[in-house]
Amino acid sequence: MAKIIISHDGQVLQEVQLSKDRITIGRHPQCDVVIEHRAISAQHAAISTALDEAMIEDLGSTNGTFVNGRRINKQVLADHDRIVLAMIQIEFVAGPVAASKAAAAAMPLGHVEVRSGPHAGKKLPLSKPLTTLGTPGTMVLAISRTPDGYMAAHIDGAVPPGVNGAPLGTQPRKLVDGDLIDLGGTQMAFSCP
Repeated sequence: MAKIIISHDGQVLQEVQLSKDRITIGRHPQCDVVIEHRAISAQHAAISTALDEAMIEDLGSTNGTFVNGRRINKQVLADHDRIVLAMIQIEFVAGPVAASKAAAAAMPLGHVEVRSGPHAGKKLPLSKPLTTLGTPGTMVLAISRTPDGYMAAHIDGAVPPGVNGAPLGTQPRKLVDGDLIDLGGTQMAFSCP
């Protein structure tokens, strides 16, 4: 299982196993990982995991989120990436992924079919651990392929995409065969045998 090692001034403060699909990091007591440092925003960043991929996302923090020295909004993490939140250093350590890869490989392959717009009829296979659809800054939907099925979450943009007429939140929601996705007026259908 992947984990993060949090340190400050060379001293390890804590190690956290990434056992949930999404963990929040910040100063607020309701965050999954609480870092009590005045330069850390109340809700500073979040790490989402799906199979063997982890993605870090800045949650509009004041001092920013940096990966390997570069300020990011969102970025897929690689083993031993160095994350900096204000004065706090975090090392991402990827865990063993063979079991989750085998479980995902046994799962039927799903796809989305575009039902409206200029790309109507186009089918997009959902073969990667994480597929993003949409336009960054406007509206982005992430579909992750997990051993339990396909999960969808709104990860970017002021207006969330919809699933079966209801707005999609940032917490992952399981997709079922026949779900209709509305991505900024483009209609898509999810299918998984």
